[in-house]
Amino acid sequence: MNAFFKAAACSVKIFFRDRTVIIMMFVVPVVLMSILGMALDATFDKGFKINNFNVEYRNKSTDANLTVGFQSFIKALEENDVKFVKTDNETEGMKRVENNQIACLVVIDENNGIKLYKNSSHPLGGDILESSLKAFENRMNAIQSMMAVDPQKTMELIGKETGESFIDSMDKAGRRTPTSKEYYGVAAISMMLAFSLTSAYMRVAHEMTSSVSKRKFSTPANPYAVFLGSQAGNFVAMIIQVGVLSAYSIFVNGSNWGKDTATVISVLLGEAFLVVGFGGMIGCYVKDRSKIVKINYIIMIFAWFLNMFAGNFASIDNFNASEATMKILRLSPILKVNDAIFGVLYNNNSGYVLDALVTCFGLGLICIVISIMLYKRRLRA
Repeated sequence: MNAFFKAAACSVKIFFRDRTVIIMMFVVPVVLMSILGMALDATFDKGFKINNFNVEYRNKSTDANLTVGFQSFIKALEENDVKFVKTDNETEGMKRVENNQIACLVVIDENNGIKLYKNSSHPLGGDILESSLKAFENRMNAIQSMMAVDPQKTMELIGKETGESFIDSMDKAGRRTPTSKEYYGVAAISMMLAFSLTSAYMRVAHEMTSSVSKRKFSTPANPYAVFLGSQAGNFVAMIIQVGVLSAYSIFVNGSNWGKDTATVISVLLGEAFLVVGFGGMIGCYVKDRSKIVKINYIIMIFAWFLNMFAGNFASIDNFNASEATMKILRLSPILKVNDAIFGVLYNNNSGYVLDALVTCFGLGLICIVISIMLYKRRLRA
């Protein structure tokens, strides 16, 4: 265990001695947060907006009050770029949700309540619609109680209802309007963690192609403990990176990370763990020292596309991608991380957090196990 901790401490020291790494991992994201947060603030509408969000609904209710109230609800959300289309076929509507032709299907029935069928390709928009429907349902339950007391006055209130109170209710429930500071305050950290693949890869690749690994057999220290310790040190260095950048985003840049900051940071640490494991695994594959830099360029290009299609540059909802493309994009661990984080930040919804954590830590652990197997083979070669 002594060798493990010494290797971890050494790895952290090496990380912070590299000026290029310090600039890339700390200075660059700080600059991105500050510049993009200010320059693109105008592009983040202060109202409640969801781009390209199409919803079908079927009203099976015979209650006139519920019908009038729901039309008011539709009017309020259509003013915020949510498009509603009436349908008479619930089964076909569910198929369109599954096939990514529409974002959601709403079924209204006074006996069974309101049902919402969501498409996984629109997690944030689906959560926001679900919150607004809960606010609407609570409002209608209150109206039903009022009808028993004063029907005439209640009908007057329904007629004057603009629906804006549904949005207000969502705000009180924890949903907030996205701002550029918050979006890029998180996206810049996620982006740099993805680019950290290169540093995680380079450290292991240089060791594997040098004489360092072979000399470990001649020392009393367990070589596997040293290898795992160096990987643990890389992870500790990324924990420090996430902590420093998160503190800058919240306390200096003024980003509002909500009340559940710990959950957001834990998801980012899951991404960091995956990066360390995946980068180390690639490094263990390298045998020719002359190819290290070429492979590093490939990893940088891969990290660039990974960030682009994970929404770190701009929301993927703006891509207008096909159904098949969206399903492929949803497999990305980085996109799962972003969905989980923005779900917590904007809608107070932690439903995607477990999926992101299991994916990141699970894949990271698999990569580390493969790395150990490759390392063992190289030591015995």
